[in-house]
Amino acid sequence: MYADSCAPCHGIDATGDGPLAASLKTPPPDLTGLAPRTGGVFPRDFVIQTITGEMPVAAHGPRAMPVWSQRFEPSGSGATAAAAIYARQRLELLATYIQSLQRPARP
Repeated sequence: MYADSCAPCHGIDATGDGPLAASLKTPPPDLTGLAPRTGGVFPRDFVIQTITGEMPVAAHGPRAMPVWSQRFEPSGSGATAAAAIYARQRLELLATYIQSLQRPARP
């Protein structure tokens, strides 16, 4: 999921050097430094809100982008509750993966 949705900009190692990074007006941040920048605590809610668009990021474009709506939002298929559960599971898994990439805070 990370490789498909995030790595094109943030890079496979999440340091902000994905193949599309050079073409962006705003360089993608190094996702491995989120916890060190917040006192060693991984900002899980912030990460999830950024992915879902609750915390707007201009570089992510509109929330209607297919890469986001197909993976992280409930579908209008009539199974809204089930779709919401699956969307939340994908968000939690993605946040857990990004958390696993955090480098230690410097003393």
